[in-house]
Amino acid sequence: MIRNVTIEAAPARARRRGRTTGLPIEAVGILYLVVAVLFGLMLVWQPANLANLAHRARELERQVEALKVENHSLKAELSRLESLSYVESVAKTKLGMVEPPQVKTAAVVALDTGDFGASSGAIAEATNRKPEGIMGIVQRIAEIFGGRGVEAGGRK
Repeated sequence: MIRNVTIEAAPARARRRGRTTGLPIEAVGILYLVVAVLFGLMLVWQPANLANLAHRARELERQVEALKVENHSLKAELSRLESLSYVESVAKTKLGMVEPPQVKTAAVVALDTGDFGASSGAIAEATNRKPEGIMGIVQRIAEIFGGRGVEAGGRK
């Protein structure tokens, strides 16, 4: 009977081996290899990308420094070109301009005669016109009072 059990068990094992319900072992191995390679590439790619970005940042910082130096030199050039001495030298040499002649002025001092009404009247007669503005108002007030002192509260 033991022989019969083994005979009956053998065909059941054979049937199980013959059935293919999953992937073959070679496909699983290839899939595992592909996943391992992709994971390895990811581990290598991230630091490489980080190094590339750091290099690009250093290059941009160098460009910023170079542009700052150029900006400083351009500001210095602009202030030199806007200086009055440079503008004057260009005007004289390239444009042929000359300085205007010196104008002599004389100061005229009016003497105060003490009688404001008389002096402002003399000014008005000399110019043949009446003064305008505040001087005209002062002259009219002086004409009303006739040049005499104004009494305020019994005092002169």
